[in-house]
Amino acid sequence: MRRRTLQTRLRSAEPAGSERRTGQGRQFPRCSGCDIALPYDTLRTCSRPKPEMVRRRSMAWQNGELVVYHGTDNLSANTIRMSGINPAIPNTRTDFGKGFYVTTSLHQAQQWANQRCRSKHGRNPEVLQYHLLRDAIEILTHLTFVVDTADYYDFTDYCRSGSPNHGPAPRAIPYDVVYGPVRLWPQRLVLANCDQVLFSDPSKIKDPSGLGRDFSRPSRSIRPPATNRFF
Repeated sequence: MRRRTLQTRLRSAEPAGSERRTGQGRQFPRCSGCDIALPYDTLRTCSRPKPEMVRRRSMAWQNGELVVYHGTDNLSANTIRMSGINPAIPNTRTDFGKGFYVTTSLHQAQQWANQRCRSKHGRNPEVLQYHLLRDAIEILTHLTFVVDTADYYDFTDYCRSGSPNHGPAPRAIPYDVVYGPVRLWPQRLVLANCDQVLFSDPSKIKDPSGLGRDFSRPSRSIRPPATNRFF
């Protein structure tokens, strides 16, 4: 009677969905994912890829839209919405030179907007969101800094010195697109997990379908909560 009661308790303690199997005096549960018998001293699921995992890995790259953010103030945002982007506005002493700056990080754009409005009384921070067609960006001249190498610091020093043109030799014009980290100038340090993208002439990005996947108009405006002045 005692042995029978003990076996009943062991059977009730097995995980749901498992199945008892006896082989050479041992009992085995079954994997909940692919129904393979497993020893009790292993995990309840095996390492074999499950059907849903295989489907997730085989998804093809869709080359979807690139979502970027521009941090500014509310008055400048209204001007951009009404009249478009004016790349001629002087902002030469920046990391990548004159042009229109965006970032793939919403948090970074919010901090740019906060920083801009702290020195401008009566203005509130605002972030403009854009969806860009990758094929329209691909045809432009690029310069990319994946990490903050020595070349990156040389380049940002060159741009912050006021040199307007940094494109290919003979450097008569700037690169269309420059991507890289955000520098804590004049220190040779960068912000972690932040990036910036310069478009020297945003009007070169054109969506041939007319769906607005360019800089013709922002797709969304983001503002701080009503109870806060800053993000």
